[in-house]
Amino acid sequence: MTPNNSFKPTAEVGLGFSDKQPRGGGLIQVLAPRSSSLAKWKKAAARVALTIICVVGVGYITSWLSLDSCTDETFREIHSRGISGTDMLGNKVTLNRNDVSARIIGPFFVETAYLVPYDLHGSLHYTRYVVLPWWLHKRSSNVINLVMAQPTSSRPGANNSFNPTAGVGLVKSKQSGPAAG
Repeated sequence: MTPNNSFKPTAEVGLGFSDKQPRGGGLIQVLAPRSSSLAKWKKAAARVALTIICVVGVGYITSWLSLDSCTDETFREIHSRGISGTDMLGNKVTLNRNDVSARIIGPFFVETAYLVPYDLHGSLHYTRYVVLPWWLHKRSSNVINLVMAQPTSSRPGANNSFNPTAGVGLVKSKQSGPAAG
């Protein structure tokens, strides 16, 4: 009779391991490289997410580094267009570079703002820029007139030539009560 050689004693006997599974369990088995299509999709998704995070990070850094350039560009535009305001006595007020502020509104986007005074009133001017490390582009511009009403009295020496844009921001007060008569 021939001996039965089917039984081979190994260290795996009784431990529940087989040759098809990686040795170890728990976290090691989860992190073990697999060649399934699911693992490839996970790697691709992680790479895309990392790329998006890097692009957004570069966008915010570029915006932060471009704040002074956008402020300078807006200030040059103010001087080239001759924008000025008036104080409460009707004297001409020219704007300084310190009157222009800039802030980051998103990756690759910067917004500048300045106030042009008109007596007790004024107008806010906003300009949005798209910024890249090698390029600065004016995207949009917006003017908000703050309580623009016609002067009610004529003071000697006052500049009463103020004329807001045809009804934009014009505020009319309505009187009610016994004094409205």
